[in-house]
Amino acid sequence: MNKIRFKIENYNDFFYKLKTSGAIFVGGKFEITKKYDFLQNKLSNKKIYIKTKSGFRNTLSMKINESTNSSNNKCEIKNTKVEIEDLDKLDYIFNTIGLKLISEIKKYRMVWKLENGILNIDEFPFGVYLEIIDSAILNKIINIFNLNKNQILKKNYWEISEENCNKNYDDNLKDKFLDKNFSFEICKLYDIESGT
Repeated sequence: MNKIRFKIENYNDFFYKLKTSGAIFVGGKFEITKKYDFLQNKLSNKKIYIKTKSGFRNTLSMKINESTNSSNNKCEIKNTKVEIEDLDKLDYIFNTIGLKLISEIKKYRMVWKLENGILNIDEFPFGVYLEIIDSAILNKIINIFNLNKNQILKKNYWEISEENCNKNYDDNLKDKFLDKNFSFEICKLYDIESGT
């Protein structure tokens, strides 16, 4: 699944255009994504990534980046995801076998549908971002929101978070991604119950 991301600079203007574009609000949730690894990053050194996510659904995912035989050094990504009933019990299992929490990222996600495409609007302490799930509607999105392809972000949320993390956080805890006093704003702009 190809994901295309833009940073939203003026989210009041963005939401006005979103609501007048014919997009349909699907729902909003707080999400927590956690990364796990063994000591000395044994899995990530092999390009294996274990993550859990809570929010719309509780999921466990494993992503493996495998080098292809091509000369352009591209990787083939294998992604396996399963739904999990109880993430606390899974966390206990991980700790028992030596998998430790190494990073955590928290966000508020709103999901909208526009034609056949899904739009995720994600708010972090370091900004609000648009994530397009179906690249077929990319040109329509660019026109509606006055974006251009040069604004497409090359980095994923983990990389963006690392760049924007507050240096006052305890690096040993790896909890760099959310100031405990941070107040999410986009969920206040849109009344979740009434959809207005």
